[in-house]
Amino acid sequence: GNNAKQIERVAIEYNQMQYLVNKGKGLPFVENIDWRITRIKNTLRTNLSSALRSALQTIKDQSNASKETLTQILRTYALIDQTMSAEEVIREELVAPFIQETVKQSVLENPQQIAPSIVIASRSSAGKSMKPRMMASYSKDSLALMYTKILQFINNDCNILLEITRKVLRGTSFEILVNSIWTEVVDAVNKRISFIFNLGNPNMFHKNYSISMNFVSSIENICYSKKSLLYLRNHSTYMEFMKRWQLSVYFQLRFKEISNQIEGTLALNVLSIDNSNNDTQYPTSLKLPASKSTILAIERCWSEEVFIYGLSHRFWKLTLQLIERYKKWLTSTLTELVETNNHVHDKLMNSPALRPSSGSGNRRSGSPVQSSPNNDASDEQVLRNLVIVSHDVENITTKIKEIYREHIIIKLPESMINQPIIEESISNSLSSLQSDLPDLSQKISTILTKRCTEALRHVRSIITQYRQPNTKPPTESSYFVPHIMKPLAAFYDSNKLYLSDKRRKEWSSIVGDAVAIKKGQTTRGGLVSLFSDSGDNGVEDSTVMSDEDKIRLQYLLDVKKFGKELTNIGIDIKELKGYIDLYKVVEPYVICIKLLNCIFNL
Repeated sequence: GNNAKQIERVAIEYNQMQYLVNKGKGLPFVENIDWRITRIKNTLRTNLSSALRSALQTIKDQSNASKETLTQILRTYALIDQTMSAEEVIREELVAPFIQETVKQSVLENPQQIAPSIVIASRSSAGKSMKPRMMASYSKDSLALMYTKILQFINNDCNILLEITRKVLRGTSFEILVNSIWTEVVDAVNKRISFIFNLGNPNMFHKNYSISMNFVSSIENICYSKKSLLYLRNHSTYMEFMKRWQLSVYFQLRFKEISNQIEGTLALNVLSIDNSNNDTQYPTSLKLPASKSTILAIERCWSEEVFIYGLSHRFWKLTLQLIERYKKWLTSTLTELVETNNHVHDKLMNSPALRPSSGSGNRRSGSPVQSSPNNDASDEQVLRNLVIVSHDVENITTKIKEIYREHIIIKLPESMINQPIIEESISNSLSSLQSDLPDLSQKISTILTKRCTEALRHVRSIITQYRQPNTKPPTESSYFVPHIMKPLAAFYDSNKLYLSDKRRKEWSSIVGDAVAIKKGQTTRGGLVSLFSDSGDNGVEDSTVMSDEDKIRLQYLLDVKKFGKELTNIGIDIKELKGYIDLYKVVEPYVICIKLLNCIFNL
């Protein structure tokens, strides 16, 4: 202690002498004693170094006397503008021996060498958290334990030095954390365990990088001021350490891994349902391998095992590229699907076996005429594929939105989040993805409408039926009416796992309206034919029902029954314009029911 005080007094005198020497610079007398001044300076530095080394030996005592001695010595270094010399002594005497025993490959290969019960004070003297924040799965890793031991060393053995320079000697040029501790740690890492920077195994690299960045964050938290933090980040060793982590190369490896995985699935161009998972019974689960692969790829980009904050912008761009790739696959697949179906359909329709016979118009049986089984099978497969694709497009859009809200947005830098282009880009990508839905709905509703209107061909047989002699008046709808909407009901039943309430309601309305319009056309056509044949435009007021009245009554009963069938599958006929217009056509023939009742009562 006394030695430190003497050295401090000498330093004060030395500073005064140095001031006078600078004033008399160039004078012969000053030049003659220059060698003496240099000798004094070197002697002072030697004594200071010796005193500091001696004081550092008792640093673990953390007594007031030890702290006072260190304060005097460090103040003396600051007085003679030799803070970097003090930092070098601290690095050599205090830090280097510990780092040499802690940072080495054998320690990482044998974690037992690292004390298992490491306890770090929750707060440093600067009031900042020193505990690294890392994935739970990494917390017991040997590299993490090594860094934790270094932080414990800083907190226990170096804390007194940091306190002195921050509080007592505040305003001096001391940067012990960076010049004495950080530089020694980085130098040891670069020389002894440089394999942690290897990119051969991306998973291992990610682990090492994540753990190391948590250590860096802990070091930054110890910086007591913004000036100190900037000094650390602008230090050459800090920048070199960051460059050692070749993040651009890591991203290329992940890009190749993720893109190859999804391309392998999309290249198959398969529309078969993937039942490999147990979630297929849920309506919102994805069904197609391409859809599942796309979601898995997006999730992987932002998973804790892959994502790196410094690559946020690149993983964001990759996410948008994955959505766009799925969109291209979707467009290509749908085009091929429709073209294949059209080719098969044209081939079947041109087959001699499927050409309509001349006598088919008068057929009367208990069920409607069915189209070719091959044609039905082709339509059925196309319809199922279209429904599944529509289902997956809807649900993959929902899932991407969930991933964006729950995983992506919280990981993006604030500088990116605050840019409107981020929301716009994801919104535009999803809108593009959904742009095919209207076309899909149109194709699906067209096939369903075609199926439902197949039964309407039998409307023509009504006139022929009641032109036969002694035909009784109708009391119920035609045999084919209950079959009109059966294809739609059967479609809903066989595809219930792929249909949302929204789509079901939409397609019911579209198909129901289209079929009602078609039925209106056939009904009007029949009535026009009836009028031209008989020259009669109204219902006869007679106790005997004419053939024309029987036909009108049949049309009315058919329309009423058709309305019930629409209601049975959930269609509100009061809101269905096609049916409203259809009913107006036959509404005048309600009088036929009254006439029929009169005849039965006679």
